[in-house]
Parts: sequence; structure tokens; C-alpha cells
Amino acid sequence: MKKCTLQDIAQRAGVSKTIVSYVVNDKPDGYGNVTVRPELRARIKAMAEEMHYRPHRSARSLSTGNSNLIGILSAHSEYTFSLEKTYEVCEGIMARNYDYILQEIDYAHYERLEKALDLFFDYNVSGIVLVSLSPSFVRPDDMKKLENSGLPVVDASGAPNGRFPCVRTDYYDAFFRMATAVIEKGCREIYVVTAETYKRYPNLYARVEGVTAACAGAAQCTVFAGSREKKISDVEAGYQITADMLSSARPDAILYSNDYHAFGGLKAIHEKGLRVPDDLLVCGFDGSEISRFTVPPITTAVQPVGRIAHKSVDLLFDILAGKAELNQADYKIPCEIIYRESTGDPGKSDFAS
Repeated sequence: MKKCTLQDIAQRAGVSKTIVSYVVNDKPDGYGNVTVRPELRARIKAMAEEMHYRPHRSARSLSTGNSNLIGILSAHSEYTFSLEKTYEVCEGIMARNYDYILQEIDYAHYERLEKALDLFFDYNVSGIVLVSLSPSFVRPDDMKKLENSGLPVVDASGAPNGRFPCVRTDYYDAFFRMATAVIEKGCREIYVVTAETYKRYPNLYARVEGVTAACAGAAQCTVFAGSREKKISDVEAGYQITADMLSSARPDAILYSNDYHAFGGLKAIHEKGLRVPDDLLVCGFDGSEISRFTVPPITTAVQPVGRIAHKSVDLLFDILAGKAELNQADYKIPCEIIYRESTGDPGKSDFAS
């Protein structure tokens, strides 16, 4: 079926294409010195609906200078908090009567990032939100393309890139507070289990820094950044790293860099004949739903994805409205920590505002 055009409506109504354009785009009388009689305006609108006319968004945005579209760029992730963050960003954009173009890419295909940016520019988006996208994945050429676009960009990915405002979890604070809690319970040998590449990623390194700061003068902090086989899940990695660690170490508490590492770690701890929390305490991170159902349930810091998404969208629209400047500001959102049986504190919650 042939798509209906402005010219099709104009021919049927016996008027110019310009008149039809003014009517379907709701231009008021007098705009551009054009006046359309009320009865003609109603007839053209009725014809447009009957002929199933749909405006071409990119053409409209070029003529008006405003597409009412926001580009959302997200990396594929198996973590539910990443999906929740993307969903909340979408909801926030629609609440402002804007639409969005969501492009999800994966870390195995760098070229898809360039294509996604080109699509945003082709549709003349008004701004861009980066969601769960590691700064190491954005190549210098793509970053330059973003900068040169002149578009407001807000980064909700988790680590500042030094070019755009960043809204992220306060990883340091969360791990400082969890480490402080286990130290207050008498733990003195505290291990942090994380990826061996943690120094390359600010959001992972901040976790380690938080534990290290809490332990200063009060406990011994050891980072166990174990190696892992490629193409295995974080659950399997947590199991392997913990099993390796427990072959030579006897910690009082283990703070895992994410809940999935902790899930695997619990199995390795059990196989070693140790009990949680009697023999050692365990903390995770992310606030995943599954952490409620492990044995024992895991103490975890909840990623504030809703607050991050809302702050990111608010900031983007403040920039669009001229109420805020596009700069390199770094906004850190604190976590709620939910203490459970893995640290002997069922039902306790600690929320930093």
C-alpha cells in the first residue's frame, strides 16, 4: 500500500501542498502570512485521517528545528538494574511529551555505536542520554562526533568521561558503609572480590577505594582480583575466584563487587565447609531480586537506578530549556543498603539521602 503524502491530500482537496502542510502541522492562521478557513481546515484534517496520513518525522524536525526526539544509547547487559534504568529514562522522556529512539549495542561490535549516532543525527534528535555504556567502549572518533554535534548529552553510564555531565551511583560511599558495618561487627580480615581489570574501570575501582578507606587503621583490607575464564557468567566467575581465594586465605568478611559474584561465592564457601554468617560475613552489590532468595539472603547495596534516571532526564531537559549548562559535572547518587542474614542483620536498612 502506497504511503499517503501531502501531495496526495492536496490533489484530493484541490488546494496547494503548502496549505495542507500548514493544516496537518497545526500552524495557526497568520503564520507565514497564510490563513485557512475553518471549514477548509476541518475538511483537510478529515481527509488526512481518512487517507491514513502520517507525517515524516525527520522532515518535520528539519522544518521546525525541533524533533521532540531524544536518543538513548545503551549497551546490552544481563543485569536487571541496567534494564530498569533504561526503562525509567524512557518513561521520564515520554512524561515530557517527547519520544525517543533507543539503540542497544554490544561490546563485540564497535561499529554499531557509530551507526547509532548517525541514526540520531539523521533524525535530528534534541539530545542524547548514554545508559550503561562503558567509557572504554566509546572510541575517540565517536566521542569527538558527540562533542561536535552541539547536542546536550547526559551520561548515566556509571563513570565520568570528562566531557559530559555524569549521573552515577556513589560506589565509594556504598562500599565504605558496608565495610564499616562489618568492621563494627568485629571483622578484621576483609577481602574485596572483584575483576582483575578493576583498576581500568572507575566504577569498580571506587568500590575498592571505599573498602580500603573504611579499613584504614581498623582492619586489614585485601583485594582479591582473581582471573577468570573467558565467556563465563559472573556467577561462575564468583565461584571460581572465591574457591581460589579460600584455598589460601581465611577472611572474616568478603565484599563482592556485584551480587552475581556473591551468588557463586556462596557455593564455594559452602563447599569449603564454612558457614555464613557464623564463620564469615558476605556482602554483595546491585540490589538484585535474587539476593533475597539465596541461602542465606545476601546483604547488598541497591543501585539507585530510578533516581539516576530521573536526575539524568531532568538535567537533560534543564539544558534544553537553558536552565543548566552543558558541563562536566559529576552527580553521585547514594545507595540504600539492605542488611540481611549474610551479615547477621535481617530486616535492617540504611539509606543515605
